[in-house]
Amino acid sequence: MNKFITKFGLAIFICFLSSISLAQPQQADTYYQQAMQTNGLTEKTALLQQALQFNSRHFKALLALGNLYFEQEQYLSARTEFSTAVKVNSSSSVALEKLGDTMLKLGENSNAKNAYQTAFQRDHANRHVFFKMIELCISRHEYHEAFSEIKDNFPVIGTTNPDAWYYLGLIYEKQQNWEQALSGYNSALKYNSEHSLAKAGKRRLQRRQEIAPLAVDFESAIDAGDRERAMAKLTEIIQISPTHEDLSTWKNQLSRLHVNAGNQALSERNDTVALAEFQQAQELSPGYSGISGLISQARDNIHAENLMVDNYRKGAAAYQQKKWNQAVRYLQAVVSVQTDYRDARTLLSRARREQNVSRSTQTTTAETNTVTISPRQLYDEGMAYCDVNQWQLAMGKFEQAFTLDSKFTAAKAGREYALGSAELDQDHWEAADSLFTCGIAIDTSNVYLEAAQSYARARNYLATGNRSRAMASFEAILQLGVEFRDTRLQIDQMRSPNSQNEPKGPIPEWRRQASYLVGGLFVLVVALILILRRKSRRYRLVNQNTSIRNTTGSGADSLPTDEIQTIVSPNSTSNSEETIITDTADADFRDMPDSVELGDGASQIATAGDGKSKRPASRYEMKGRIGKGAMGYVYKAYDHKMERMICLKEIRMDMDLDSAEYDKLKKRFLREARSAGRLHHPNIVTVFDVISQDAQLYISMEYLDGTNLFKYLHQHHTIPPKRGSDIVRQACLALDYAHEEGIVHRDIKPSNIMLMPNGHIKIIDFGVAKVSDSSTLTQVGSSLGTPSYMSPEQIEGKPVDGRSDIFSMGVVFYEILTGKRPFRGENLASIIVKIIQRQPERIREIDENLPEEIEKIVLKMLEKTPEERYQNAKEAADAIDKACLTL
Repeated sequence: MNKFITKFGLAIFICFLSSISLAQPQQADTYYQQAMQTNGLTEKTALLQQALQFNSRHFKALLALGNLYFEQEQYLSARTEFSTAVKVNSSSSVALEKLGDTMLKLGENSNAKNAYQTAFQRDHANRHVFFKMIELCISRHEYHEAFSEIKDNFPVIGTTNPDAWYYLGLIYEKQQNWEQALSGYNSALKYNSEHSLAKAGKRRLQRRQEIAPLAVDFESAIDAGDRERAMAKLTEIIQISPTHEDLSTWKNQLSRLHVNAGNQALSERNDTVALAEFQQAQELSPGYSGISGLISQARDNIHAENLMVDNYRKGAAAYQQKKWNQAVRYLQAVVSVQTDYRDARTLLSRARREQNVSRSTQTTTAETNTVTISPRQLYDEGMAYCDVNQWQLAMGKFEQAFTLDSKFTAAKAGREYALGSAELDQDHWEAADSLFTCGIAIDTSNVYLEAAQSYARARNYLATGNRSRAMASFEAILQLGVEFRDTRLQIDQMRSPNSQNEPKGPIPEWRRQASYLVGGLFVLVVALILILRRKSRRYRLVNQNTSIRNTTGSGADSLPTDEIQTIVSPNSTSNSEETIITDTADADFRDMPDSVELGDGASQIATAGDGKSKRPASRYEMKGRIGKGAMGYVYKAYDHKMERMICLKEIRMDMDLDSAEYDKLKKRFLREARSAGRLHHPNIVTVFDVISQDAQLYISMEYLDGTNLFKYLHQHHTIPPKRGSDIVRQACLALDYAHEEGIVHRDIKPSNIMLMPNGHIKIIDFGVAKVSDSSTLTQVGSSLGTPSYMSPEQIEGKPVDGRSDIFSMGVVFYEILTGKRPFRGENLASIIVKIIQRQPERIREIDENLPEEIEKIVLKMLEKTPEERYQNAKEAADAIDKACLTL
């Protein structure tokens, strides 16, 4: 009895399971039918998903759900559903075609072509999918393959198929075989006289025949630089074919002529004409590289020109009314923009003299009327003594004034001026320069101190043979509108064609003999040094680790002064290293005084054997240490071979490396520096060479007379929005150029952005960042990727591209506008967490006067995910350009 009950229960359970398995497909069909009768996308999607839960292989539900995803542009989800449908029914041409359409949207062109080809093989009647495949081949310039497919499948699709003949004509047209293309289009119209695509193709060929002579004339006008004739021909071409495929190229060619004309007008100070030319270029080609910046420059020049004219008018009127203070103020503003504008410089010089006479008269009157002498009167007396070169008396007056009023800093600055002038009389140029520099730091508005400093530097440059820098310093004095000492005479002598070849008297015989003796001794000393160096190098090769440690310990602060050689390395690929994260203060580059006391390692200047000239013992003559970078010191040097002042940046190696690791790192550094050397952009510092000496490497680069953004922000806290936006715009254009060359900076921060006197900026340290993320470099100061400026993906160790630099530039932009970094914390860990997870405080909450458009740009640059930022630095620069139009 028990066995019977057991068997009966088992039978009932099996029947129950069978009923469930039969019910599931029925329920799937029910949900599918309900979905087909529903219009709402959300409800229809939910019903189809429910149907697939009961039957995951429901073919119609898979196709329907894939179509819904496709219509909503959810292509990844659509591809999943269509792929499943193909697995369920591999013979379905419809599913394969849908899968191909989805892959095409996802950019998977090869997979899409395979899907179309398979769909046509499954169903030859589906000719539509065949021509989709042909269109895809043509778009990929696979003309031979498309031609072969049509030819091989003519028996299937039919030789009278007009679409086949149309695509044959299109293939010939793409290959510029106009006769065969016309034949193909005519054949298509023969079998279908209303074939719209064939008609359009035939019209294109006809227009091309009409355009051909115009295009020749246009190119001829471009070559001749005839903008008017080129524009006339281009207008005729546009009237015939507004969508011609070469139209954008022709517009760019004409835009280039307008840009060249605009640049020529800029150089001739005809800014109104330049602006018109640049605007015409932008109208023709809105995406022309750099055109927005040129338009802004022309507009700024026009504004400056109008302001200069107005200042001249006011200054000349004040001069006629003998209001010397007003005349000096307005005329100074004029010459600071254009030194040779009318007679502004002459009037300014006269007004300054009258101003000094007026001050002396007021001082004399005050002495007769009152016994009490004010600090101002003492200061004016000191300046009067300066006018007659009585420096000691002037210093006495300045000291008295400063004693009476310790807050009267102008008197203290005047004392430095008098001391420096006394040094000038003794030809002590460097000492005078230092004194004038101190005076300028005390009184930044004293133009006499600025003129004196420029004069001291100019004479120092002349003494060291740097004529170009000397000329620039003398001309800077004229730009100040000050007649200082013999500046004009010095300039006239330097501009004289015989200034460099002045006749010299005969050399006495005793001096000639002495020069021979000194030259012989010099040759012997050099030979001895070379022998000792060779032996030392052999010893280092045998005991490299010990030698490197000894070198580091004894000469870490000495200047590189040996005969420097360029190193050469074979091409090979570099391996990515783990990023070092150390948050320290930004290093201060190139802002220390030029005059630095040199140590024992300074390059020596020796007399040549013939006694006719003096030549350096090595190519680079060291001028002193001018700063400290992330991986070593920065030196100023003179390159005798190229006759120019340069900057040598030291790259210190880890002294614990063995020979193989050291050579590997050196080769890797060379590759990155070579990449940086390929960069030639007005906003990127030029890298000249890579230099190897002993256990250290150096980068030879352009010497910059500017200040870095870090120091500027430290002094001024913030920068006005328009000027700050221009700084970031220039930096973005430089980054875009570097990114196009395949180079990511990886360490954008204020200390790597140099501000030049002419308003331009220079980004430094390209090529060092990538190699410096290796732990085999000795970090001195700020390391690679200062965390406050690093992107989230850089901190997390993910692959980085140009969008990482955009994030870092956004941090710099934020700091320029607010004086604060967007991600701040008490320690490194808190900074990293904020960069990865937290949103920064909005800049308009810090300063409500900041423009809203600029705030939007900064926030987009600081998006956490790279996909949500600007996708290239050019986009950011263009956005800044557009926003600045309203500032």
